Amino acid sequence: MSGNSIRKMRPTALAATAMTNRRLASHAAMRIPTVERSISIEPHDVQPHYHPIARDLTVGDIIQKRIADQEWLKKIESKPIPKFSIEYNKRVIDALKQLAQQDAAAVVVTKNDSVAGILTERDYARKVMLKRLHSESTTCEQIMTPNPDVASMDDSIDDAMKMLFHGNYRHLPVVEHKGELCPTSGNPLYPQGKKKLKGILSINDMMNILSKLIKPNLIEKANMPSLREFGRLSEKLFVVMETDPVRRAVELMAKKNVGSLVVVDGHACMTGIVTERDYLRKVILQGKTSNQVMVKDIMTPDPLCAETEISVSEALDMLSHGFRHLPLLDASGKMGPYHVASGKRCVGMLSSKDIVNYLYQQ
Repeated sequence: MSGNSIRKMRPTALAATAMTNRRLASHAAMRIPTVERSISIEPHDVQPHYHPIARDLTVGDIIQKRIADQEWLKKIESKPIPKFSIEYNKRVIDALKQLAQQDAAAVVVTKNDSVAGILTERDYARKVMLKRLHSESTTCEQIMTPNPDVASMDDSIDDAMKMLFHGNYRHLPVVEHKGELCPTSGNPLYPQGKKKLKGILSINDMMNILSKLIKPNLIEKANMPSLREFGRLSEKLFVVMETDPVRRAVELMAKKNVGSLVVVDGHACMTGIVTERDYLRKVILQGKTSNQVMVKDIMTPDPLCAETEISVSEALDMLSHGFRHLPLLDASGKMGPYHVASGKRCVGMLSSKDIVNYLYQQ
């Protein structure tokens, strides 16, 4: 977990040990691209509400600003411009290395300079490892999601958000312009099948937009709910033993359709969290096998946690600084792993998409 800067929060808002506080302090000077994953709200639950800012701001505005920032970093700090695409015939292991280097969760797969598909960390965990394929011999084309929906530079942020939620996506390739709509299917038509790629948009981009542009209006409302009233977060809480093999954790995440698990010891006490990204970067890219590595060897120990009494806006502050999953603690919780440092129970797991979904509907 990483971020640019951590804002001041209520002392009671975080259940953090000394190790967590040291880690937060070290994040203050870091600038790492945002990432996202984990879905808990079904697409049909979303009733988009148009907000003037989100309606007037375009996808192109976001992409152009990102390009300008990258050009500035290249000039001032000699940092290479991140790649957000890979050719369809490249090996999956090459895609994983690129994702790790860019600290990204997805890459657009191209063929003949056109968008052919999209490949995510989750695609690897569920289409390569679980199907016993090999990343050294499997191509990106074999496991990518083909012909993904795309956003154009002209689309509003509202349009992009609707596409993310209704399609149950976490990432959208961005093309220069969409073609005319097909009268039969209603889908955009592209000259000679071309979709000129301009970038990629993620759910965390949306979270940052909402945090900066829309959240000030929401904070003024007296009825901002606490996370305790947020609902359904306990449905995402699944645990794995720290002595289990990593393969067991990956299989459980796939079965439950989640991106993270709470790790417990033999006394049912929470000792950390493990994610799909941990598996990819600490097992696969290290040349290890999931059956030979234990969960405790790759988990994030002593993770940052949030208490259920904090508000949605406070949770947004935490997640908007690079934290993708937040275990939730409750003093009145009767079930769930015991969190020794706070003396409370872990009762749920909060993700970036949970927050974006809520704020978008306000």
